[in-house]
Amino acid sequence: MCVSLLFKDYARPFRASTFIFKNLHFPSLENMLRCNDDGLHMTKRLLRFTVIGRVQGVSFRASAAECARRLGVTGWIRNHPAGHAVEGVAQGDATSVDAFIDWCKQGPALSHVDEVRVEESPEEAALVGFSIRY
Repeated sequence: MCVSLLFKDYARPFRASTFIFKNLHFPSLENMLRCNDDGLHMTKRLLRFTVIGRVQGVSFRASAAECARRLGVTGWIRNHPAGHAVEGVAQGDATSVDAFIDWCKQGPALSHVDEVRVEESPEEAALVGFSIRY
């Protein structure tokens, strides 16, 4: 499978069946990006998500923001006012947003995720970057 990864105007084609992204592991590159003769298929997607568990006070928001930026996902994340949860919006191409949600299901080392709720939303105005809201 030939794949081109796009990160900040940098593209590098390579062959792989497993892709390791810093501390993140994606078992199948095909689930993250699809490539054919026409190039990458990018379907825009916007999700509202809530991650429930031990996700406050364990650098979940900062780690999620770093992951989203590396995947090219825009949006925001914040602590849920009720506690024991974070919520946010993720927008980008479908495969990157799916990879981000997969990361949220595990989170950083000190977190413990019990549940991830995802709700598809109609596409909003273009979001710029990925921010942590307070």
